[in-house]
Amino acid sequence: MNSPSILCTISVAFAVTVLAAAPRSFAGPLTPVDIGFSCGAGAYLNGNDTSTPKNCKGGPTKITSNWIEQGFVVTPDTAAAAGSEWDWAPLEDGEPIPDIKTGTSFGFPNTDAISVQEIGGGDFQFDSVAIEFPGTAKGVTEGYTIQGYLGTTLLFTETGSCVGTAGKPCSKTYNTIDSTSSVLINDLVITLSDTDTTGTERLDNIDVSASPEPGTLLLLGTGLSALAFSIRRRLAS
Repeated sequence: MNSPSILCTISVAFAVTVLAAAPRSFAGPLTPVDIGFSCGAGAYLNGNDTSTPKNCKGGPTKITSNWIEQGFVVTPDTAAAAGSEWDWAPLEDGEPIPDIKTGTSFGFPNTDAISVQEIGGGDFQFDSVAIEFPGTAKGVTEGYTIQGYLGTTLLFTETGSCVGTAGKPCSKTYNTIDSTSSVLINDLVITLSDTDTTGTERLDNIDVSASPEPGTLLLLGTGLSALAFSIRRRLAS
């Protein structure tokens, strides 16, 4: 085997080893995904296909199990699922319509969370989320906490809050909360809270960027191996 052939084989073998051993360190191009809670093919509420007209009309619907869209599943926390404290509102607000909402008007506790995961447990990057706090009571504190996990390890936390004044809500429109972290996670937890007894918080447009699966990277490595073999044969001839 001549020197160019040896160099080619070693380089490709090293690349395949890196891809197989450390897929998260070589994430490859990320794919943007907008979870907008809109009806359509591939969007399911509590297991019901929202592309069917009868499942995409009327007033708010309780999220008793989950919302599925574009390969991601949005699941209420245990307390919320038991008390149905998250609603999918197909004809209300949203940026654009529809959205999901929660709050103490749905019953206590006044802190409700959702978990966002890719079906199959893949890694992704959190980009942004739109949140609205329309509470109007004076002195009401409304806030959010956004946490990113890789397995059980907490990688980042973002928080924010506001205090309403009489006749003036924290926000009459949606505010986009941009991520301050670019790390890959596999579980995003968004918690909304308020100190009111009738408040409602709304959430929309959870934007993430999906990472290629390790299997995809392994296929790339296999292709590189085949390419190296072909080049070696040509150099040897």
